[in-house]
Amino acid sequence: MYDLSRGAPADRPRSHVASPGGFRDGSGASAGGGGAASGPPRGCRSGTLKDSQGGVRLVTFDVGGTLIHPNPSVGAVYAEVLTRRGFACEAADVDSAFERAWEAAARRVPPAPERYRRSPGGERGYWKGVLKGTVAELGGGEPPAGAAEELFERFAQADTWRVYPEVPEILEGLAQRGIPMGVISNWDSRLPRLLRELDLRRHFGPIVVSSLEDCEKPDRRIFLVAARRAGVRPEEVLHVGDRDVEDLEGARRAGFRALKVERHNGEGAGLGLVLRWLEREKITACGSIP
Repeated sequence: MYDLSRGAPADRPRSHVASPGGFRDGSGASAGGGGAASGPPRGCRSGTLKDSQGGVRLVTFDVGGTLIHPNPSVGAVYAEVLTRRGFACEAADVDSAFERAWEAAARRVPPAPERYRRSPGGERGYWKGVLKGTVAELGGGEPPAGAAEELFERFAQADTWRVYPEVPEILEGLAQRGIPMGVISNWDSRLPRLLRELDLRRHFGPIVVSSLEDCEKPDRRIFLVAARRAGVRPEEVLHVGDRDVEDLEGARRAGFRALKVERHNGEGAGLGLVLRWLEREKITACGSIP
């Protein structure tokens, strides 16, 4: 879904087999290995970025479910606003209703075209439609006056979102390795400002947002925009995200390599998989595995 919550359609394929290293490699290669070793592997010539990072010259990230998540939940925010404005409801019920309304809205959009700018009324119109669908799923009629406008502003604010705990350290680690980073996200035009307010924007070069590009993941075009703006070839890009279709399949169609974030309610590897993957690629490229 839009990177607002985990409420995407649940029919995504789970065909990528988990590796011994605890993450899934969208390139189809086995993804083993543990933590990063110190120093360059034996037999590996130090020097170029390609030599030291297995050919990766750019790492791109999805946003929602990968770097950040809503806090409190989407259902909690909607329920608070709707109840205060006269339509009483509970957060858990709203979470379920929101997912159904989101899925219905997604089905109304043809595959590939960007959904926000193409919707009647643009971005705000799209979210008004999702809110109306959510209220209808809860047995109501028209949403309370002003609710759509308030919710649109609430989800533009940094205090409605949380950065996953390991994210700053991993991004700093990639920066220390000299690896450029970017963002490829199915989001509306509020995202660049939100990333600045969450102190994440400084880590990234290209910020590729679906509503600003008129295409969205898994369309290969949005991935190729990021590669072109960074001045790299598609095969030199590693994309990291949490969706089977939008992130893994879309990235592979564009010629990228891809990794899937596995969080499992805080018990998964999270973004720690990125450094482990790069270390494995560095060792493999240098021929240091017996």
